[in-house]
Amino acid sequence: MPPPTSKPIPDFLQMERILSVRQAAELFGVSVATFRRLHWGGKLPPAIQLSERRLGWRVRDLIEHLAKRGEVAA
Repeated sequence: MPPPTSKPIPDFLQMERILSVRQAAELFGVSVATFRRLHWGGKLPPAIQLSERRLGWRVRDLIEHLAKRGEVAA
């Protein structure tokens, strides 16, 4: 059986990816601590509960949030 080929993920699926707090903070250009403060302060889109102690954010939600704040081109 031939090995599976590695194909790039289509753009529409990339937008549905879930980012960790570290990855989301990097996208926002802030530290993890600052990103957590924004989350706790209700200034971010709702997080997705990945496990008992782990949160994630959908790329689409974060980009839309940044666009509404005028920080990225929509």
